[in-house]
Amino acid sequence: MKKSFLDVSCSGSFYELGQDQGEFLRDQISDIFKTLLTSEYVPALVRLAGPQFLKLVFNLQGASLRFPVVAAFKKQLPRQWERLCGLAKGLGVSVHTLIGIARIETTAAQFHFVMGCLSMAVAKEHSQNSSPLIAYNHDFPKMFRDQILVRRSNPQDGYASIQMTYPLLAGAIAGINQKGVAVTLNHAYSQEPLGYFDTGIPPSWVVQEILDLCDSVDDAISIARNIRFGCGSLMTIMDRHGGMCVLEFSQNKFGVRKSQDNFLLTLNAYQLKDLQTIEIPQEAKFDMKKTPKSFEGLFIHEHNWQRQKRCDDLSVNTKAWTLSELKDFLSDHNGMDTGSEGTICRHHPTSDTIASVILHPQEISMEISRGHACQAEYQKFFVK
Repeated sequence: MKKSFLDVSCSGSFYELGQDQGEFLRDQISDIFKTLLTSEYVPALVRLAGPQFLKLVFNLQGASLRFPVVAAFKKQLPRQWERLCGLAKGLGVSVHTLIGIARIETTAAQFHFVMGCLSMAVAKEHSQNSSPLIAYNHDFPKMFRDQILVRRSNPQDGYASIQMTYPLLAGAIAGINQKGVAVTLNHAYSQEPLGYFDTGIPPSWVVQEILDLCDSVDDAISIARNIRFGCGSLMTIMDRHGGMCVLEFSQNKFGVRKSQDNFLLTLNAYQLKDLQTIEIPQEAKFDMKKTPKSFEGLFIHEHNWQRQKRCDDLSVNTKAWTLSELKDFLSDHNGMDTGSEGTICRHHPTSDTIASVILHPQEISMEISRGHACQAEYQKFFVK
């Protein structure tokens, strides 16, 4: 049976948006921390100590970062900082705890092997019904599958939007606003070092800022260009008027990739030459001192090569897509019965496809399915 998504509506000031989310989820916070403890990347002693100890760890980390990080967050994205403070109030936790949790987004990007999202923007010229679309597979450790949240935001000083996110995040992974601006987020393999006291902004915060404030791709570029990000990522953006681009960035570099053929495919690899200078080398293999045994002998970029080849074989940028064909594409196993770490629909403990999303900029709606794309049962949500 299809499991419905948690669907939380938030309205008011940016502080109140966060508070509404937190109050809705307050009774579930213990279960959320228990889920985080199931990760094999959490030290064994922390797992044994239990969820309250894990919360303390995040709180101590956030407290140690508060002076440089809070100043940077307030300066660069004050609205999202207010949302985070309201979220802490609603959940009944210290804001330091959520600062520590926000760091998961930037530090996880350093692992390289847990990320594997795919985003495909199709302009109206490549769509059979002349409607632009973004198709997106969100790949992450499967323990997070049931944590995915559908959030409606109705800010008093911004645009209404609907997002896919996680319970303890102020930011968003994907979403669309009332003006038809749609955004998805992929992590990239930057090798720029992340210092403990780094003050870069989590990319998911910028996704939400764009949804809150922008009515065009050009507006989104203007906002993102002035942000110092906390890690390397790739952001696909489309608007209802046909504008589309991919923002490629790291902590210290930023670039805009435009479409040459009304089509944009994004895996976990930079395509702009300037960004490629700081990317993990193509010949790099996984460090077996830091990664699970299942990655032994594999190249870090191997899943990108395999998925890119499959996309090339399917000639994805030369056809006119129907909605059904896009969903089939997200489900693709390269002709095999079961997916792997290198298929478009990924099946792997550290990089499963745990959600699939179709964003409709003209219809101003989002279709989303939990779990593997090959078993998808989409639910449709409209921005109200």
